[in-house]
Amino acid sequence: MRGGSLAWSRTPASQAGNPGSNPGHRTKTKTFLDLSPKFKQVMIMEPHEFKLTEEGIKAVLPPLEAEIMEYMWKVRVATAGEVYEKLKDKHPDMRRSTVSILMNRLCERGLLERRVEKGRGGMRYVYNITTTREEFEQKVVESILDALMNNFKEATFAYLSKIKK
Repeated sequence: MRGGSLAWSRTPASQAGNPGSNPGHRTKTKTFLDLSPKFKQVMIMEPHEFKLTEEGIKAVLPPLEAEIMEYMWKVRVATAGEVYEKLKDKHPDMRRSTVSILMNRLCERGLLERRVEKGRGGMRYVYNITTTREEFEQKVVESILDALMNNFKEATFAYLSKIKK
């Protein structure tokens, strides 16, 4: 963990733990499996950035991705156009294509999935959530604590014992 940061990236399981898959990578991180049946591929979510100055999910996701997820957790299913309409007043310089790109990144991270549907004007992607906010937060906490226990076991245990109710 460099600079006190932890965020989410997705690495194919075939590359996880493979020294040749990430040249120069010297730190050892704890990972957990995301067995999403719709992807039909085992992916590993690996923490690598945590922003101590941010609150909530913005501590582990970029700001616009966090806003998209906040909205998606409310509506559960939406198109990029619908998300764009929701966010455009708050972000007047943002383009619809930016929302599509960010939602595709969220698909790559395993937080959203998409399917193609016929709509007005042709084909469109419809996105839906793959995990609840509570499940996501639980994974974040588990991952952070696992990383702390792996890297600073005695100090983490001492601190957790001190704050235990």
